[in-house]
This record gives sequence, C-alpha cells and structure tokens, in this order.
Amino acid sequence: MSASDVIAQARQDFPNGTKRFVLVAHPRSGTHFLREILNQHAQVFEAGEVFHTKPDIKRYFFQKANDFKPFGQNSAASCFTEADVDGPLTLDELDWFMSKCGQVQQKQTIGVTLFSQIMGHSLSDAGMASLMLRPDITPIFLIRKNLLKAWISFKRAITTRAWHLDGSGALMDCPVDAKPQSPDVMIRQPQAFDLGETRAFIEATRGFLGHAEAVLQQAGKASLTVYYEDLCLGGQARTDQEIGRVLAFLGQDPLSSYEVKRSQTASGEFYDAIPNRQELVDATGYDLDAPPSSPHGWVTRTRNQVALWKAEGRTVALAPAGRFARDLLGLCNLQEASFVGFFDRNPEGPGALREGLPVHGYGDLLQVHPDIVLVASPGLENEIVRELQAHGQPASGILRLSELSGA
Repeated sequence: MSASDVIAQARQDFPNGTKRFVLVAHPRSGTHFLREILNQHAQVFEAGEVFHTKPDIKRYFFQKANDFKPFGQNSAASCFTEADVDGPLTLDELDWFMSKCGQVQQKQTIGVTLFSQIMGHSLSDAGMASLMLRPDITPIFLIRKNLLKAWISFKRAITTRAWHLDGSGALMDCPVDAKPQSPDVMIRQPQAFDLGETRAFIEATRGFLGHAEAVLQQAGKASLTVYYEDLCLGGQARTDQEIGRVLAFLGQDPLSSYEVKRSQTASGEFYDAIPNRQELVDATGYDLDAPPSSPHGWVTRTRNQVALWKAEGRTVALAPAGRFARDLLGLCNLQEASFVGFFDRNPEGPGALREGLPVHGYGDLLQVHPDIVLVASPGLENEIVRELQAHGQPASGILRLSELSGA
C-alpha cells in the first residue's frame, strides 16, 4: 500500500477529535521523565512502551496502566486481565487498549510510546505510518540530540540493570523483574564501547526518526518535537516550558504543579574514563563532554551572531533541512537576518518548502550564493561541511553550530 493509500485509509477509518497521542522516541531520550510528569495531569495518561515484544516489559507497562492492581478475571471488568498481557500488542488492538486505559485512569487523553523494531517494538515502518497518520492521533517526537550519549546511557542501563536512578543513585523505577547490579560497577570502571554497535544504534535511530518525519511531511500533518537536553537538562524553568508546550499541543490546560525526580546523568569523569572515548567521538561526530552548567548559553550566542549578521546585511542559510535545523529558526531568531532558506542533500525537487521557506540542493549554492551557511546537525557537521565546500561554498562562509555551543 502506498503512502497516499495509507493516508486515505486512515482518514476514512478514524474520526477527528479523539484525544490520543503517540510519543515517537528512542531509548534514553527522556520518555520516563516526561511520562511521570504528564501522568500527574488530571486528563492525561501516557501508557509507555506497550508495543514492546519483550513480555516482562510489556507486562510492566500494562501493570502501570492498571494502577498495579491485580489483573481482573474477565474482559468485561474495567481493568486488564492476564489474557490481555499475552503476546505483543497489535495495531488493531490499540483502540481497545486506549479505551481500557481511559476507563481505568478516568482520563480523556491517552498516549503510548513508540520505538523502532530494532529496539524491540512490534510495529513495522508501515504500521508506524498507519498509526501516526490516523486523524485521531497526535504525534510528538522526543529526541536526544546527542545520540552517542543516548547509546552509552542505554548500554550502561543494560549492564547495571538500573534504568532510572535518582540523584543519590537509588533505583526509582525498573521495568524488569531482576534486581539491578550496583550501578557503581559501570560508573567506576566503564568498558570500551563497540564501535560497530554504536554506529548501528545511531544510524538505526536516525533512520527511524527520519522515516517518521518524512511520513508526516508527505501527509502535511503537524507534529511537535521536544529535545531531551531541553526537557531534562535545561533547569526547572526550561522543563516547565517544555511541559507547557506538550500540554498545549495536546489541547490541555497547563499543570499548576508537579513532582518529579531528576535522573542521575553521567559525569565528565565517567565519559573521560571510557577507554575508546576519542574513537567514539571521531567516528560519530558527537561530543562526550559533561553537560555544561548553562546548557542554553549557545542560544544567546547564536542570537547575538544573528544580530551581527543582520547589522552587516549578510544573507544566511541553514543546512540541512532537518527538524533540528528548522527548530532553530524561531529559537535563535534566524529569520531576523536575510534568511534565504535551507540547503539539503535531498531537497525534494524544485520549489520544495519547509516552514514556508525554500529548500535548495547543494548544487544551488553558487546560484543562491548565501554569505553564511550555518550547519546545524548534531553528529553530521563534518560530512555536511565537506559537501558544502565541494559545491563551492568557501570555508569562510560556513559556521558550525558547535562553534557557538562550545561542544
């Protein structure tokens, strides 16, 4: 079935107006943190990884949806039964599951988390497209900009069996039956990380998120993107702002207050102790520095640079045309300068637009002739800079966002 057929079928099968959402994410992107906050809202319940194929993980999230009460003995009860937990949840069963969640939780807005099949979830790319394109489903992306740190955190959690730690290192919530090893095991003596596995995780995650984004773009369907670094590392005020964005996107009133424990994050000492640290950094293009004390200083620096470009009358472009680069438009006031659009390896043909602005191919560089191309793609900066230079953009006309962020 083609993408257009999927879109047409979804519009026919499902009505508009039902309050449901899917959190498109990946491991160690802040799903637990966001879920714990959203579920304190009077009308919102995020059920978690119910599409996971691992039985104990699926059972954990069904138990959570059931308020950890014993499963009922018959399907007529307003709770889940033991039979409901058998086998992976299918797309056809999603309406039933969300309706049950609404009954148990007494809430109107129900959501689920979706990872890729490689990360253990049951939906194929086609199934994911069918889900996100339903008119009753609101898609929200939750992404960690630094996928290398996401991978290291994921492997660390698997090794220690400690998935969520508070600031003291105590276990907060663990969707596995086995007790975790002491988290100090890997904190004190981190092991080398396999480069092939690391690359595979990063490439698969980018592919999964990129495919989801492309499906929505083709359908012209709106989505919201939240970044782990903003939600979890930006301080309380920034967390409040991101939670407000999510609830507003879901059509819900803001939370007047909430309580949440911030998970422990890796220190600079931990990253420095990784035996093949530099190999990982060189191969992926991501940094392994400790989180800065002021995570969003780069925003101020970028805005100051934009103001300088505006004063000098410089024309500015962004590369590539991905979601992160597009989010910079409003965040860093880029359109206050003479912004001439995006440059991307795949511009989707002549006249393509993103955010109402033109998307050019690299072959158009000499014709458009921007004074400055700001490269904003965590992990791909080196590759993009090489392509820009190969198509005639001088090195003096290229600025990496990492140079402003200090990464």
